[in-house]
Amino acid sequence: YLAIRFGIALGGLRNGLRFGMSAIGALVHDVFVAMAFASIMGFFFNWEVSALFITAMLTIIGFSVHDTIVIFDRIRENLRRQARGEDFGHLCNRSITQSFARSINTSFTVVLTLAILIGFGTATIDLKFFCAAMLVGIVSGTYSSIYNAAPILYLWDKAVMKRKGEEAGLMAEAAREHARLRAAALTVDRQQPAAAATGVAAGSDPAVEARRSPRGGAASSRGLRPLARGRAERDLPWTVASLIGVTSATDGGVVSAGGSTFTT
Repeated sequence: YLAIRFGIALGGLRNGLRFGMSAIGALVHDVFVAMAFASIMGFFFNWEVSALFITAMLTIIGFSVHDTIVIFDRIRENLRRQARGEDFGHLCNRSITQSFARSINTSFTVVLTLAILIGFGTATIDLKFFCAAMLVGIVSGTYSSIYNAAPILYLWDKAVMKRKGEEAGLMAEAAREHARLRAAALTVDRQQPAAAATGVAAGSDPAVEARRSPRGGAASSRGLRPLARGRAERDLPWTVASLIGVTSATDGGVVSAGGSTFTT
């Protein structure tokens, strides 16, 4: 998902894969930390892995990806508003600084709750192990999203630029994508006045447009659609007579229908 989402914003799936694989690299770090914690607790305190530990691992994965998305989304926004003379390393540092407080505050609320549960709210060893594993994993996920995910992305981009040149870097790709979007927007802005001028030059008659509208023209209260000029003068009485019911036969070119008289 990250590869597709960031690839759309930055010029293709190839660029999005850098973000997606960097997030997976940070995620693997968090999984290993949680598994190492479970191994240590099992060795010293005989804590056993159960279904609750699997649940804790899935929760850790979700929190880790969430924190990484916060950092990467800030990097994506700053790529669209690059500072003059800025390189990608400085841009990553600026993005982390802008998102640092948000990541810490979001994770701290969960960490505080888990710490209280470990100290006072767990009735069984399995629940205590569950809360402890989540606590370690969320702390590790907060750390890795700041100190692992962005550096992995930076090193990957640096390796690509070293092999293919600076034009293959994320900053150059973002600049080209931004220029393409601006050109498309300017093209649309130029086409709108031209389309309006074409409509005026065609000389459309408001009366004709009103007759074409289902609610306009000479339509009656019964919702009759107006007919073309000439045909309306010839066929309208017969049309009305056929709809509202003829009450008397024709007599000398005169039709009486519904209390009204029409000349044919």
